[in-house]
Amino acid sequence: MKSLWMICLISLTISGTAISQDYKTFRVGLGFGVAILSDGLAGGSITLEPAYRINNDLAIGLNIEGALFGFLDEAEILGSCTLNGQYYLSDNAFRPFIGSGLGLYRYGNAGFETRVGFYPRVGFDLEHFSMSCDYNILPGVPAYSHHDMSHYFRLRIGFFVGGGKK
Repeated sequence: MKSLWMICLISLTISGTAISQDYKTFRVGLGFGVAILSDGLAGGSITLEPAYRINNDLAIGLNIEGALFGFLDEAEILGSCTLNGQYYLSDNAFRPFIGSGLGLYRYGNAGFETRVGFYPRVGFDLEHFSMSCDYNILPGVPAYSHHDMSHYFRLRIGFFVGGGKK
């Protein structure tokens, strides 16, 4: 009897997922943006974001980012690899989303330190164009060198391959 219930539950889960999946499962995004430290120092960033769409409304993926703040002897470098999730609020061509991420951040200018950080995110997809804003928070980061690396804002624009409507 228990096995019959399990078979029914699995069948319902698979059929519900198969029916509701209007978007391609995998996508890979590339983005460019501006990042601003809490003390006002701005820099450029580049991101690579492979993701897996669990259903139409939810995607999980990686955010691999590199950012450079400042110039020459005051340059600060930041790299991160985070696991993130995005919840889509619409199934239209314009798809706003909210999300968050958690992962490792490596930063510095002469010596590098690694910390765990997180970020909330808001943004939208329009066809294969994407735009998002993140507020990255790195708890426990001391004032490093000349600039405060404990939190920064990032505005990113980009595009993605895959992940669109089937």
